[in-house]
Amino acid sequence: MRDAAPVHLEIRARGDEVHSVREEQAWPIPSVRWTQLHLAPGELRLTPLEANAEVRFEVPGDAATFVFRVPEDMELVGPMKLRLHIALADATDAYLFASICKRAGRREVPFEGPFGFGCDVVAKGWLRVAHRRVDESRSELHRPFHPSDRAEPLGRNEIAPVDIEILPSATFFARGDQLCLDVRGRWPWRRSMFFGMFPGSYAPSPSATVILHVGGAHDAHLLVPRTG
Repeated sequence: MRDAAPVHLEIRARGDEVHSVREEQAWPIPSVRWTQLHLAPGELRLTPLEANAEVRFEVPGDAATFVFRVPEDMELVGPMKLRLHIALADATDAYLFASICKRAGRREVPFEGPFGFGCDVVAKGWLRVAHRRVDESRSELHRPFHPSDRAEPLGRNEIAPVDIEILPSATFFARGDQLCLDVRGRWPWRRSMFFGMFPGSYAPSPSATVILHVGGAHDAHLLVPRTG
């Protein structure tokens, strides 16, 4: 229809529950308030941590989790960006997978994913650390990677900023819900033709100790699109 709004927005509270439906005139929607949730050990904060701190975990098997307890009803509508400052112990490269989850009480809320997978997260993104560079000549967060691009391993004792693009979503969080960020070295689910996530498959990270530097001089944060 010629008179239809260019953006039809469906905001979900969970995979099988639509919270609201409305029309918008642009994307990202004009009412978005871009908000930084700052990383601290075990948590996401509206204010940055004053002192420097470290969060360590082993890849590919372990993960680092950061939790934001939602103080009031909110919607997250649009893409997100995760800024990390990382170093690697005894390695020069790692693969990072970032997942944004919603928890109500102690239970994770499921969302619809690809291939009919019904236990997906709110949104996710991934990046190889050696391909972390941004093409400053373009407006996108990341230009498409080409096999001819040169990988840039991390040096010994180097702390590097890494930006991970999180795919767009439209999700309602009620007061008291938890927004959880997980950073790990492998895809969060096993490849299974019976339970979904098939035929998708992603190689796990090489073994390494990942050191995330947060607080103080390191502006580690999750940039989220708040509305409502």
